[in-house]
Amino acid sequence: MRTFCLILCASAGCTFASPAGGGGGGGLEPGDDQPDAATQPAPRAICDRSDPSLRLCVDFEGAIADRSANSAAIAASGISPMERDGEPAASLSTSSSMHLREAATLDIQGGLALDLWIRPTGKPALGKTFWMLDNNTQYGASFTDTGAIRCVLSGRSSDSTAQVPADGRFHHVACTYDGSMLKIFIDGDLSRCADLGGAAIVTTGVDGLAIGANLSGSDTSPQYDDRFVGGLDNVRVWARSDLDVCAAAQRTGCRTSCAGL
Repeated sequence: MRTFCLILCASAGCTFASPAGGGGGGGLEPGDDQPDAATQPAPRAICDRSDPSLRLCVDFEGAIADRSANSAAIAASGISPMERDGEPAASLSTSSSMHLREAATLDIQGGLALDLWIRPTGKPALGKTFWMLDNNTQYGASFTDTGAIRCVLSGRSSDSTAQVPADGRFHHVACTYDGSMLKIFIDGDLSRCADLGGAAIVTTGVDGLAIGANLSGSDTSPQYDDRFVGGLDNVRVWARSDLDVCAAAQRTGCRTSCAGL
């Protein structure tokens, strides 16, 4: 089993130790047919720095860092390492925080998508939510006391009709907005469509962006409420709506039609 080193978190950020490579099984032995590298499709990185629409990508591999082309600094505290199916992930508690300073690259208008993997520890108290991401007053996503995913856009919100399974496993969730329709996905399947009538995404927020909490205060003195408790991984924000959510959830044959939702 892969192991992690302990980490120390400070206001400047947290550093993770990457898991050691697994040994045994799955390797080619001498004499086996070798795959032709020229015919093998190159895997698409979780954080594709060549994609200008990727505005934030935190994969928790090696360090708590934005691995998009923007390379925004993240002030992090109280984050512990955990695993998601053998991959590094982050464990958050009621004292955890991650904050990115205000940046024009995170002020997104037009198409928007955000996606991540979550493993909540239980559910929030009645009437409360666990915030997964909050670009204050602009866009965000949270986990409700009913187990639904709530996507927030400039003061308007919509909840998924399905619930995140309470099975102690990581699940992929996503919100997309094409300038008219807000869509909510759980494990690649479309769970809610909400027509917002062309509502614009405001860009007036100046508090920056928080991962794992509801953000308020100011850019230089952020305050956190409704903190997410549990595991997070591969937190991404895109300046486009046409994200292949099914593929991001590592599935095929997902429900993608708004009919009946």
